[in-house]
Amino acid sequence: MVRALTAVDGCHHVAWLATVDGRPVGIARYVRVTDDTADLAVEVVDEHHGRGLGSVLLEAVATLARANGVTRITATVHPANRASVRLMRRFGLVLHLCDGVLEGESALRLPEPARIDRAAVLDLAVRRAVGAGGPLPCGATASSVA
Repeated sequence: MVRALTAVDGCHHVAWLATVDGRPVGIARYVRVTDDTADLAVEVVDEHHGRGLGSVLLEAVATLARANGVTRITATVHPANRASVRLMRRFGLVLHLCDGVLEGESALRLPEPARIDRAAVLDLAVRRAVGAGGPLPCGATASSVA
């Protein structure tokens, strides 16, 4: 499980972490399930709920997903998690009850107006990959950040 959650490659699996005072407080990720579809997930620690952190994290990850060719999303949400249900709907997800959880698949829609600087997110992702000597996001080149 740890290997699967940490195998971030900037293309098929992307994670965006939020910290407060050096402590992790939220994470959003996408994992590609087909060439054009990715599963979205977001988690925020309880004491930081209701501050918009989940929205910002998910928008950053969805921005990277779109830039990497993802056009469809899937997600699973507990029906009692009203905030996550509203959040996933902002990104175009249509949810249906299935075996006690809400599941859905639909076209990826980036919310408007943007809550983040999407160009800055893309630039940061590429610069971070280049600086760390890691893999570049799908389709990016080292010269695109020069």
